[in-house]
Amino acid sequence: MLELRTYQEQLVNEASETLASGHRKIICQLPTGGGKTVCFAAITDRYTRKSAGRVFILVHRIELLKQARRSLDKFFQIPSHAIKAGTRWIPDVPAYVGMVESANRRIAKLPPIGLVIIDEAHLNTFSKIHAAFPDAMFIGFTATPISANKKKPLKELYSEIVMGPQISQLIKEGALCQNITISPREVVNRAELAIKNGEFDMEGMARTYKQTKFVKGAVEAYKKHGQHPDGSWMKTLVFNVNVDHSKMVTQAFIDAGFPAAHLDGTETPYRRSEVLRWFSETPGAILNNCAILTAGFDEPSIEMIVVNHATMSITKWLQETGRGSRPTEFKSMFKILDLGGNAITHGDWNADRDWRNLFHNPKKPRERDQVAPCKSCPHCDAIIPAGVRKCPYCGYDYPSAEEELEKDLGEFVIVTRGINVEALMAENANRKKYYTFYNLGRRIAAQLLKQIGKKGLTDERTEFALQEYYKLAQEWCKKNGKAWNRWHGEQARETLYAELMERFEWVRPEMRPHEPEPLPFKPPEPRRLPPPPEEKPRQQFELFTNTLQTLQKISSL
Repeated sequence: MLELRTYQEQLVNEASETLASGHRKIICQLPTGGGKTVCFAAITDRYTRKSAGRVFILVHRIELLKQARRSLDKFFQIPSHAIKAGTRWIPDVPAYVGMVESANRRIAKLPPIGLVIIDEAHLNTFSKIHAAFPDAMFIGFTATPISANKKKPLKELYSEIVMGPQISQLIKEGALCQNITISPREVVNRAELAIKNGEFDMEGMARTYKQTKFVKGAVEAYKKHGQHPDGSWMKTLVFNVNVDHSKMVTQAFIDAGFPAAHLDGTETPYRRSEVLRWFSETPGAILNNCAILTAGFDEPSIEMIVVNHATMSITKWLQETGRGSRPTEFKSMFKILDLGGNAITHGDWNADRDWRNLFHNPKKPRERDQVAPCKSCPHCDAIIPAGVRKCPYCGYDYPSAEEELEKDLGEFVIVTRGINVEALMAENANRKKYYTFYNLGRRIAAQLLKQIGKKGLTDERTEFALQEYYKLAQEWCKKNGKAWNRWHGEQARETLYAELMERFEWVRPEMRPHEPEPLPFKPPEPRRLPPPPEEKPRQQFELFTNTLQTLQKISSL
């Protein structure tokens, strides 16, 4: 029997405990490459050993069907039967592994099912399956628990989520490879692409990407980033927009002298297997496709993934990039070449994500992914965390915040640092002594307005301008034989703030309205019972009754 990895054992245990606690339908989240098929088999083994029920595993690709059945037999010796096109006879076995479409047409022939395991549950194409087995328990596996139809979130079908480890943890444990993501600047501007039904319009995007400059640009980007130090080329899987675009890119690689091939959903099974065998056996091979190898394709020798399109789907981004993450004896790192600005939008492949929050609080259509921000190194194009000041790949040193502001406010810096304090003092010799001191603040505010406009002032720019004022004011103090002290600093700050508020749509921080502090939690007081009624009204009523009875007796005499 197979010994599971620690995180797989934890996932299987937590899934079992969650079902046992009363949840009938749950999602299991596990990153691409984390071993979902092994977890299917382990859960099936545990369920069939502890109950007499049968398990039905649903997948989308014939390769996954074969892989799941091999895992059941090899690791746990569980007999299974395939439910696919052409299946006529269905024996009584502990487990069934079916293709989704074929299973939908053969549900009535299946014996009672106790547990249904669904792969790629985020695709949200399983309504018939859920309706067909109302009494069964369901486990939906996915690397990205976000429904493909964002208007119908997964939490409408599943009541709880069990989370596996983050990709970063799997990298540390050696279960996945470290990646380097490259995002060149000379790519299609995704802001100019039309959106249709929550995704970039494929026809429009294909027209853009099929332009000669972008087709050749893909080859040039590979030439720049796809070569090993020893001169050999990386085995590469390319995801293109559509079939025509994929064929154009394939031909461009061939024309450039690279071994390249194309694969799409129209190929015969024989042609498909031949192409995949060629890809596996050929060093430096480049295989172009469009969505056909997104899920369920496992080729550990891949060294580079090229995402040659833009997408608004984080699921698609992570599924495609994850194809290169399988470690081997000869591979500990792979590259992602992002030609669609996807990493900046969705975050790097290895970024930590709060899947529990995304499951229970699904995003509205077109809402941006909540992930740590990143940026592209201007020297080597690598994607790195936004807060990093030194690129870990090429050693590029980012300018400090002050240096960036200096570049941002170029003319302002030149003018203010060119102010001649001594000349101003001579010019204002007949005025009051501190006139030049305060006039420096007015000059700085006026120059800043000229540079950035009435709406361009930020707190960072304000602080930069204040520091420039301090330097000039300190020079004034020195030339006037005065010590720079706290009073001078306060005067400079108050002067500049007043000038800025007069000229800009800006309010100093301490004057801004702020939300009131939430009141501290106060537990409700225990409910008090109403006081008992006073005895006096009752006594009056009894007196009235007695009097009435006495009068009745007198009247009867």
